[in-house]
Amino acid sequence: MIQEALRKLVVGKTVLIIAHRFSTIRDASMILVFDRGEIAATGTHAELYAASPLYKSLYDRQHGAA
Repeated sequence: MIQEALRKLVVGKTVLIIAHRFSTIRDASMILVFDRGEIAATGTHAELYAASPLYKSLYDRQHGAA
């Protein structure tokens, strides 16, 4: 319910969301991946999953994939 409410509230706005759960950020138009305090990659979920080994690893680990 909270995520659905957020989707409605952010329409037409710039919103910064800091999260550890991928379900919270998956639909974001831009995701920044940090590693040791540095931006390691940026993009949409699909772009990062395809091009960032760190993002893919973290996502798969959180979702129980090998």
